[in-house]
Amino acid sequence: MGIFDKIKDSAKDMTGLGLNAQEQYDRAWAKGVLLNDFKSAAQNFTTAAEKFSKEGKSDMARRAMANAALYKLIGTGDRSGIPEAVKALGSIPEMEQIGTRQETIKTDPLVQELMAIMYEHQADSTSDPADRRTQYKKAYEIFIKMGRVQLPISEKLHAEGPVDKATNRAFYCDALSDYYAGRATVLVSPQEANNCFEGARQKFRQAGATDWATKTEDIIKDVKAKRHCWICGREMQGKDIFFRYYPAEIHEYHKSLLETLKQDAHMIDTPGSVTVCTACGSTIENQADLYATKRMEELKEWVTPILAKHWEAIEILDRRLRDVERAKHSH
Repeated sequence: MGIFDKIKDSAKDMTGLGLNAQEQYDRAWAKGVLLNDFKSAAQNFTTAAEKFSKEGKSDMARRAMANAALYKLIGTGDRSGIPEAVKALGSIPEMEQIGTRQETIKTDPLVQELMAIMYEHQADSTSDPADRRTQYKKAYEIFIKMGRVQLPISEKLHAEGPVDKATNRAFYCDALSDYYAGRATVLVSPQEANNCFEGARQKFRQAGATDWATKTEDIIKDVKAKRHCWICGREMQGKDIFFRYYPAEIHEYHKSLLETLKQDAHMIDTPGSVTVCTACGSTIENQADLYATKRMEELKEWVTPILAKHWEAIEILDRRLRDVERAKHSH
């Protein structure tokens, strides 16, 4: 090889210009994937796919496009690119293992993982707990069928929760499904919601998601809590859901009175507060707002003409001051 050939090859390697399809494909790995520059990898795979297509090598073109879509997703973390990646990977039976060219793997498990990730993304994109429950359940059903296989895409996307085995991910998604089922039903039936949260806590533990397990335990304590309302006397379940603590003046007499009457002493188990159900509490608050609004309108009606007179006097004084200043500057 002559010096000019070496210079030419060096320029091609540096710039990527003048590469054929296979060289462009190799560049995507060498200058992209293996350097964790996934954006560059996706661009080179796309270019390689176009060149393979022009050369009539449709199989390699599809493989290059599958790699382009996959590494674009990994590089950007944008879950909206999942349908594109699913379509591209679904067009070929196998491809290189993610992150290396040493061996090939079947694409079907990757497609299944992507579909599950898509359902997770749809769950995270809605504020409706019932919809979240449904989407996480769909993700669970896919992951549980995958068994104990590795989850290379979830790991690369730095997904929250366990990403080692599909089984653990399944427990995690099932737990989230139960968790949001509890959120969806708590205003209808705290007891049913409590059952959902209990199931979620157990599954979070199975998945090794201790942070979520602890969070759910705290919620269970509040949902299970029962107190009688100081005003209406009805027992309510669900702290900060169907009863709250309101500031009040409490003395030893009140405690002894509850003991004598054999009533719920927990109504005053927090210093300076009593438990009030949300129905009674909201009635008081709403009526207080109405009174406050009414009083504000009365004060506004009373003070407006008074302020108007003051503003008129101020304007007169301001005009007089300007007249004095003009007279001063004219001498």
